[in-house]
Amino acid sequence: MPAPTTETSPSTTLRSRVAALLATLLVAGAVSLAPASNPEVASAAVAPTSESVAAVNMDGGGFMNCAIRTDRTLWCWGSAILSEYVFLIDGGEVGKDGKNTPQQIGTKLWLSISVGESTACGIVIPTTSSTSGSIYCFGANPSGLMGVPAELLRSAREPKMVGTATDWTAVSVGDEHMCAIRQGGLYCAGDNADGQLGLAEDDFEDRTALTYTNNSATSVTTGEDFTCFLAAGNAYCFGANYSGQLGDTTQTNSAIFVPVSGNHKFSSIVAGRAHTCGVAIASPSFPSDAGLVYCWGSNGSLELGGGTTDGFAATPTAVNVAKTFLTLASGNEHVCGVTTSRELYCWGGNYAGKTGEATTIINSQPHQVGTATNWATVSASLGVSCASTLATSRVPSATYCWGERQTLGNGVPTFLNTPTKVPGTGWLTVSANSGTRCAIQGAALPGKLYCFGRNWNGEVGNGVDTVQRTLFEVPSASGWREIAVGGSSTCGINGTGALFCWGDNQSGQLGDGTSTDHFLPQQVGDHTDWSGIVLGNETACAIRGGTSVYCWGSDSDGQLGNGAVLTDLQSTPQVVFEPEFGATWSKVSIGQAHACALATSNELYCWGDNSGWGFGAG
Repeated sequence: MPAPTTETSPSTTLRSRVAALLATLLVAGAVSLAPASNPEVASAAVAPTSESVAAVNMDGGGFMNCAIRTDRTLWCWGSAILSEYVFLIDGGEVGKDGKNTPQQIGTKLWLSISVGESTACGIVIPTTSSTSGSIYCFGANPSGLMGVPAELLRSAREPKMVGTATDWTAVSVGDEHMCAIRQGGLYCAGDNADGQLGLAEDDFEDRTALTYTNNSATSVTTGEDFTCFLAAGNAYCFGANYSGQLGDTTQTNSAIFVPVSGNHKFSSIVAGRAHTCGVAIASPSFPSDAGLVYCWGSNGSLELGGGTTDGFAATPTAVNVAKTFLTLASGNEHVCGVTTSRELYCWGGNYAGKTGEATTIINSQPHQVGTATNWATVSASLGVSCASTLATSRVPSATYCWGERQTLGNGVPTFLNTPTKVPGTGWLTVSANSGTRCAIQGAALPGKLYCFGRNWNGEVGNGVDTVQRTLFEVPSASGWREIAVGGSSTCGINGTGALFCWGDNQSGQLGDGTSTDHFLPQQVGDHTDWSGIVLGNETACAIRGGTSVYCWGSDSDGQLGNGAVLTDLQSTPQVVFEPEFGATWSKVSIGQAHACALATSNELYCWGDNSGWGFGAG
């Protein structure tokens, strides 16, 4: 085995940190990493997809789920992990209100994915048959776990490469830390306040680079502020231990790994907020252990599944069910698993029905979810559970979810406590605001446009301003190429290139020369060469003729970019002031009160409010 290496973290001086960051971003978007002390990964499961098709790996965190399809593309759906962070997905944004259908994340190939409280990280591979690759992360960057100090990189809106190594085999993301494995070595980065990076007994400093901790780990799982790993089937843990989640019979934190007591061996382990569960394998000490589940740590929501109401267990405790298991997944305070007979069981906290129980009862021991016996994989997050079924003995064919915020366009406005199929096939692009979702469906663009949701200002486009609980097709004889949902308005470009807007118009953001709300699509001018439509809260921008950017709506902070004296609003498209050298534009984006556009020369220009340093100009 090659000697472990450590990728050094950025200099502690601000100047060198800035220089390092700029160099990194200019070269390839890569960031640095450093190793950790000793854990093993237990990625929860394998599963869902964008169209209820086969998936090979799935994970969830916060209220978002992600899945890797059999073609190794990555898809995510649900709410973004924290409201202040946004994921850039296939030209649209998944913010705090999320997406109700799976959205493809770029075009890279993924080996595995792990979704934490505010960050998602996975391993990107060069070919579909690769067994190792590079780490990419997106979402928040708490404690600098992406390899760049948090004060320099608050969040990544699309997957960013972490470090330069290309031989990672496993990764797991916790609340504010991450651990990964390469060449048998375990590396961790991020928050280390409780020793969850496993560096040393007297070392509690955060790390902005993956730092080497151990050289024999085969898998790793991360809880809120602790880490566990497997080595030769033996479980080890380190970090916070206030609920006995390290499993070493104590409640004492440890910054170095400690063996989990009981002498059980495991094929996989998964961590929740403050508990851990594992699928055992037969061993000389326990020859009948194969497939049994043991849990330890917090039992505040009865997530240990032992049938008791004790507050915690500092040693592994057998889950009280006469079943053997293939795989497990853990949310913050609940656990689900697929048995060897392909049944699905869940236990623990049942807020929002996430354990699949018809009531909100907390389950102190596993109960079967439904009666199906063809489950393949399962994933659990903070308020949601998802699982996939088998079409054959090997290939998953459909994905089902239940729990918090699973408003899937099927007329169900609140929680779902029974598995509900992730609907539809052929979704091409999606946009959403705080309560309305729109998506274009079809084999290729242009396609059919469907909207549903809150509709307080008529942004669904169905002629009324009342809640639309089922998918409504927004009519267009030529179909739709693009869709954008803003604060309370919607705009779309049809198959001929004409631009239409509808919904709230108090700032003229519908571009029709008035400030009157419209509950049906209204054409913006008579041009048919529009593209790249984007909406902010009360401002819209789009590209016309493939080169010129136009903006309209609120101009309170100069976000229309037309070089004129600030006005309250402009209700018709205004051409954005172009630099003297005559730049032409390829892409435009809008923030709360500013906008940015990318010139065809790959130079970036911004205008409007800069109070939050949104221009990046220092």
